[in-house]
Amino acid sequence: MEYESVPVLLGSTTVDETLDPREVELKDISLETCSFRILIALRRIMHFVDTYSKKLAVEHHITGPQLICLYSIVKEGPLTLSDLGRRVSLSMSTVNGIVDRLDYKGLVVRERKDRDRRKVLITATDAGKKLTSQAPFPLQDRLAQAIAGLPELEQVSIALSFERVVEMMEIKV
Repeated sequence: MEYESVPVLLGSTTVDETLDPREVELKDISLETCSFRILIALRRIMHFVDTYSKKLAVEHHITGPQLICLYSIVKEGPLTLSDLGRRVSLSMSTVNGIVDRLDYKGLVVRERKDRDRRKVLITATDAGKKLTSQAPFPLQDRLAQAIAGLPELEQVSIALSFERVVEMMEIKV
């Protein structure tokens, strides 16, 4: 495998040469440099997600968070608001607002199924199911294809790393 020549920060020294990332010893990389690189990468990811959501809104009249919720409802069947919130990692108030907008667009319906009239299930309509089959998955296509092209071990490693970052960022109350 070839690696491109990039400036690499090692401690307080910059080295400009072709490096196999596996050859760089972790002790040589400044923790401050890694933290800064992670923050910049997260900022860029947020920018890409925001841009993608705006593109979805223009092309499919749905935002990224709305599409993620709709996919979950279609995939998992009827869900309560709390179940949906847990599946997509959003608060109840946020999910309620998203479901309101999906309902207004005719993509989901709220139904009371049990004797307990407080329990409301959210179900995708035919229009909602059709949209999920036509709209791109709410992950950028290039990223989805790139990840799918990686070896399975690398895919798992990336997933675990992102999950770990999320754990570290979560506010414990």
